[in-house]
Amino acid sequence: VPSPVFADVENVDLVLDWMQGHCVLRTFASSAVRLAEQALKKRRDLSGAVIFTGGEPLTDEGRATIESTGARVHPRYVATEAGLIAAGCVNRISTDDMHLYTDRVAVIAGRDGLLVSTLSEHSGKVLFNTDLGDTGALSDRPCPCAFGQLGLTTHLAQVRSQQRLTIEGMSVLGTDLESAIGDALRLLGAPSDAFQYRRTDASHQSDGILITVSADIHIADESAVLA
Repeated sequence: VPSPVFADVENVDLVLDWMQGHCVLRTFASSAVRLAEQALKKRRDLSGAVIFTGGEPLTDEGRATIESTGARVHPRYVATEAGLIAAGCVNRISTDDMHLYTDRVAVIAGRDGLLVSTLSEHSGKVLFNTDLGDTGALSDRPCPCAFGQLGLTTHLAQVRSQQRLTIEGMSVLGTDLESAIGDALRLLGAPSDAFQYRRTDASHQSDGILITVSADIHIADESAVLA
């Protein structure tokens, strides 16, 4: 077995070399999009590759970019506290349609988010109706795929975090980000609440977060705010 080789985000070409032919890659959704964009730029055909994404939502735009390379992509929902919670369905009705691993966890869609209880003795922690900070939509329907044939008929989709942003494995609490942006504006003499931000879906060029400052505020140096 070859020894592991470290490849950071600047070594996308090295990962693409590894992906020639049939392979399985597990990575973050935005990292998969980054790989796909580079593959398209270099005209690399990733047919035969299967990519499992996690850590952040797989969007329609991200899925389209990845699949345009020939690779197949499926989302997975994994939490540090509970391990693997759900995995993508090959007969999905939406990009992030996943089968809930009801042999490992029980999940309730509460008023404020998903409540998770662990059922497996192999879970990292014992959870009972624990709020992990995520929301999502639960449904139940039969499915002819392998998961459905095993009896895993509960589906989970639209998993989102209301408390933090996660991009390529880095997480930050929304309150911390709001405080940082507010402090930057205040130093420039602007109101600390004169902004909005959102996570961008299909490109990593802006580091995944778009900050919009009120048009009433004149900012001479945008790089100062970003810094």
